[in-house]
Formats: sequence, structure tokens, C-alpha cells
Amino acid sequence: PACWTVYTIHHRETFCNTGARSGIVCMVNTRSQLKMVDNADLLALLAEMKKSMKKGQEEMKKGQEEMKKGQEEMKKGQEEMKKGQEEMKKGQEEMKNGQEEMKNQL
Repeated sequence: PACWTVYTIHHRETFCNTGARSGIVCMVNTRSQLKMVDNADLLALLAEMKKSMKKGQEEMKKGQEEMKKGQEEMKKGQEEMKKGQEEMKKGQEEMKNGQEEMKNQL
């Protein structure tokens, strides 16, 4: 393995294949404290990680829904703007036609 962990009665150190320590040192005073790194603790850690991941996924889903809502609102706004531009163009054409009619009458 790339790294391995050595447990003794007094501490735990993780070494890497380069021979350097990873910097993880955990002091323990008794064998019972050393047993804290057993399956129950690992399962508790796994459960905590799953809980955290689920919370993160829910937050991400909520964010995606908000983003989708924002995109829909933006699309509506763009459609309204397009309608407004068309109405403005129509009004300009009517004004132009009215000006031409006035010129023709003079």
C-alpha cells in the first residue's frame, strides 16, 4: 500500500512509502483507548459521512431547483421584453405611416 498505519500503546503514526510520516499522530495512554479505532467507530464515522453527503446532495438539489426557477423567470422576462420591442416597432411604423400621410396631405 501507499501508506500504512502503525499503532502502539502510546501513539499512532501513518507512514507513506517514501518513508516520510504523514503528520498524523494520535496519543493514547491505554489499550482501551487504542480500541476506540474499532469497527463501531468506523461505522459511526461512515454513518456521519453518509449523513453529511446526503445533506450536501439535498442542498445541491435545492440550489439546482432555485437556479431552474431563476432561468424560467429570466426566460419570461426575455419574452416580455421581446413583446415590448415588437409593440415599440409597431408604434414606430404607425408613426412613420402617419408622417407620410401628413406629407402627402401637404
